[in-house]
Amino acid sequence: MQNGGLDYDFIGAFTDGGLAIAYKEGKRGLINARGEEILPCKYDDLAKCGQIFILKNSGKYGIFSNFSEAGATIATCEFDELLNGDANGAAEEFCAKKGGKWGVIDKNGAAITPFKFDEISEVAPDFIVAKKDEKWGIANKRAQTLTAFEYDGASRDLTTRANDAKFS
Repeated sequence: MQNGGLDYDFIGAFTDGGLAIAYKEGKRGLINARGEEILPCKYDDLAKCGQIFILKNSGKYGIFSNFSEAGATIATCEFDELLNGDANGAAEEFCAKKGGKWGVIDKNGAAITPFKFDEISEVAPDFIVAKKDEKWGIANKRAQTLTAFEYDGASRDLTTRANDAKFS
């Protein structure tokens, strides 16, 4: 498919923001509605998540966000895993794994919560439900303990306790 002077094997649907995932020789990139290449087709995978895109290259993940005519923020593909941490799907915060530990990053790739947890199951506005040393507990976004890490599992009950502790 010829588009804007560039060849693509396939072009996906355009998003509300006017971007589409373009496929070329097994790699993915982004183009705008004018056919201009915004991200080169060099990524192994590319997925839309809210108003941003998750990038994957050589087994590592990154974020493409804040696109405007003036440019964009691209976090390098430095994370081992990357999951949308927002229960509402707003894609403002992400659970990210780096160096074998989990933390929380923002949509620009900046660390919000240090990478010190074995697992994170939920990111709420004021706290995270996380696993540390094989036990679950609640911490604030600065990784300070709100409930002891003494539980065998994470559940809605544990989250309710965190909300109760926050207001006591």
